[in-house]
This record gives sequence, structure tokens and C-alpha cells, in this order.
Amino acid sequence: MTTLSSQQVLSQLQQGKSLAEAELSCINLQGQNLDKTVFHHAYLKHANLQDASCQKADFSEAELMFASMSGIVLIQANLVGAKLHNAQLKGANLRQINASRANFYGTNLDNFEASSGIFIGTNWQEAKGEKVNFSNANLDKANLSNVNLPKGNFSHAQLNQAILTIANLTETLWQRANLEGAILNNVCLINANFSQATLVGAELKQGDLTGAIFEQADLSEAILDYALLENVSLSEASLFAANLEGATFSQVNLHGTDLREANLENTVWSEVDFSNCKVKGATFTDAQGLTEQQKQWLKEHGALNIS
Repeated sequence: MTTLSSQQVLSQLQQGKSLAEAELSCINLQGQNLDKTVFHHAYLKHANLQDASCQKADFSEAELMFASMSGIVLIQANLVGAKLHNAQLKGANLRQINASRANFYGTNLDNFEASSGIFIGTNWQEAKGEKVNFSNANLDKANLSNVNLPKGNFSHAQLNQAILTIANLTETLWQRANLEGAILNNVCLINANFSQATLVGAELKQGDLTGAIFEQADLSEAILDYALLENVSLSEASLFAANLEGATFSQVNLHGTDLREANLENTVWSEVDFSNCKVKGATFTDAQGLTEQQKQWLKEHGALNIS
């Protein structure tokens, strides 16, 4: 297939022609107006689309590996099934986009804007960038393992059954986000904010949750084995039937926290106040660091296996 030049592309666009399945590798369309252009299944490897306007454009199933797309505007565009491995997306605007099943492996996402976008089943492995905005986005079943996205905004986002293992998500925002059944094992969530978030059945094994906020969050049946909870606020959160075996609790706010039926075997406690906490049926087998006064209070309020 003959590779089209930039001039040929612009000429075809002026004639209203489609660029579906076109060979456009290394094409330079920087700063061009490509709104509503059809690039379905086009080959755009190493293309330069920096600062281009591509609102409502169709890049479905397109090949965009290693493309330069910093500052691109893709509002309401279609990237379903597109391949963007190692693309540069600094400052890109993907608001209200549909990029389900797209592959963003290794992309650079500094100041990436994707609020209200649809990213169901999307692959973000090894992606990196500060201050990404996924607020109100749908990331159900997305793979964000090994991402480095500090200070990102995921508030009100949907991440049901998403995978976020071994990720750096320091100082991220998750207020009212839905992470039911999500897997966040070995994740760094230092100073993250999960206020009123839903994490029912989520896995946070061996995570660093230092300074995190889970006020009024629902962690029922969540798995937090060997997690580090230092200076964490769990005020009015639900950990009903959660598994916290081996977790470390230091200076944790448990005001109004629901720990009923939770597994707290082999946990380590330091400077924690159980006042106003629900503990009936919670098991403290081989828990360490509890004072005699705390043990007595726990027994009187229905906690089990207090040594």
C-alpha cells in the first residue's frame, strides 16, 4: 500500500474522502483540523498528530504505536480497539471518548484529560504520567497494572473488576469511585483519598495505605492481608467481613468503623482507639500490640479470640 503524503491527506480531506485503512506511517499532521475524519483501521505508526483537533474523529482499530499525540484534542472521538503502544499523550484531551478495548501500553500521560470517557477493558499497563484526570470515566475491567500515575483524579469513576496491581497511585483521588471486585495488590496508595468509595470485595493485599482516607467507604468483604495502614482514616467506613490478616494498624482513626465479622488474625496495633467501633464477631487471633484495656473492651463488645 502506498504511503500518503501530508499534502495528499489534506487534499483528500478537502474532498470529503475517508482515510479508512490508509497507510499513514510517519505522517506529519501536527496542528491540523481533523475533526470527524475517518481513520478506521488506518496505519499511523510514528505519526505526528501533536496539537491536532480530532473531535468526533474515528480511529477505531487504528494503529497508532509510537505516535506523537501530545496536546491532541479527541473529544467524543472513537478509539475502540485502537493500538497506541508507547504513544506520547501529554496534555491530550480525550473527554467523553469511547476507547473500549484500546491498548495504551507504555503511554506517556502527563496532564492527560479523560473525564467521562469510556475505557471498558482497556489496557494501560506501564503507562505513566502525573495529574491524569479520569473523573466520571468508565474503566470497568481495565488493566492498570504497573502504572505510575501519581496525583491522578479517579473520583466518581467506575473501575469494577479493574486490575491495578503493583501500581504507583500516590496522592490519587477516588471519592465516590466504584472499585467493586478490583485488584489493587502491592499498590502504593500513600495519601490517596477514597472517601465514600465502594471497594466491596476488592483486593488490597500488601498495599501501602499510609495516610490514606477511607471515610465512609465500603470495604465489605475486601481483602487487605498484610496491608500497611499507618495514619489512615477509616471513620464510619465498613470493613464488614473483610480479611485483614497480618495488617498493621498504627494511629488509625476507627471512629464509627464497622469491623463486624472481620478477620484480624496476626494484626499489629499501635495507638488505635476502638471507641464507637463495631467489633462483634471480629476475630483477633494472635493480634499484637493491644493493651489490656483494649482487650477487655473488645471482649465486652463481642470480639473473638482475644488472647
